[in-house]
Amino acid sequence: MAPGRGFAWPDERQELLLRVALHDRDEALAAWRSWQVAADLESVDAGSFRLLPLVFRRLEAWGCTEAAMPRLRGIYRQSWTRNAFLYRLLGPTLQGLRKAGIPVLLLKGVALAHGVYRDHGARPMKDADVLVPPQHLAAAEEIAFATGWKWKQQEERPLWLDVRHLTAPTRHDLDLHHHVFHWDSRDETDAAFWAAAVPLEVQSVPCLALCSADQLLHVLVHGMNWNPEPQIRWVADAAVTIVDAGPALDWDRLLAQARARDLLAPVRAGLLYLAERLAVPVPPGVRRSLVSTRIGGAARIELAVRQRGSDGVLGALPLLWFDYRRVRVAAGKPAGVGGFLRELRRALAPSGPGSLAAVLLRKAIRRLAGRRRERGRGGRPLP
Repeated sequence: MAPGRGFAWPDERQELLLRVALHDRDEALAAWRSWQVAADLESVDAGSFRLLPLVFRRLEAWGCTEAAMPRLRGIYRQSWTRNAFLYRLLGPTLQGLRKAGIPVLLLKGVALAHGVYRDHGARPMKDADVLVPPQHLAAAEEIAFATGWKWKQQEERPLWLDVRHLTAPTRHDLDLHHHVFHWDSRDETDAAFWAAAVPLEVQSVPCLALCSADQLLHVLVHGMNWNPEPQIRWVADAAVTIVDAGPALDWDRLLAQARARDLLAPVRAGLLYLAERLAVPVPPGVRRSLVSTRIGGAARIELAVRQRGSDGVLGALPLLWFDYRRVRVAAGKPAGVGGFLRELRRALAPSGPGSLAAVLLRKAIRRLAGRRRERGRGGRPLP
């Protein structure tokens, strides 16, 4: 799928904002002027709003004194303050995990803000993602409860999507993971991530984070998933990861990890977009390798579905199917439609088959409403 096809990709105005956040001074300031003509700071879409703290830091570094700067400074401070509350809540939990001897690997926002952006306000986040080994998950849950977290009320999820979602009275969330990718429970898969992890200290607690190649893989794969709120932040996360790592980024490891997990399709799409549209320094050899790599039909279909989502009453089913299929394949088990439907019924409709239709209908209505909202914000329409 070419860049620009699907809601996972930035539209023209979002690309301008990304250029402000990622490019050198002259090109970034030109993009900022163009963005101000095309967009209104007070009514930006949610994805663009999440980029504004980083945009502010770039403009501030260049000495900009435009009328928009006080508003941007307020958005940055809001992000910094919210993140500071999240870190304060997370600190006792991390301390408890360390005291219990449970290894901790931080994922997504916290790891990126501390280890890549190195700016607590430039990378907004709504939750903290904490990975512990599967054998320590139950103990980690108890430590989270003891340090103020509670179960988050939400719809029941299929049994194969077993991330633990917790929340605090401050409306901050904590996601407890026991695998880097929820669909892959193979011991050797996570062992490779843990073995290459790098130290990262958060709230004075020594933890771990994915190495730069694995971090980039994680960002690219998650970035390819459509969401009612535009997920264009993945572009900044990936670009900043690449630039921050510089020559130390192990591109061979990135490609090998992607091949081993059948994730070349999203990795290729994301890296080619970064290189071709935003001039992010992806080595020419890596680009040639990606262009020459054949992506199978099933992988292309999965990427298209994940990027674009699905409308209609049964719109949630394709996305759930691909997650289910990956879980079964990783476990070395057959992935049949009959087993998929039985698992859905057991997970989503415990009170009877009629509940399954109701759950799927609610999911479809929310998905459709999200698409309509996004079109209203200037999101890219389906071709």
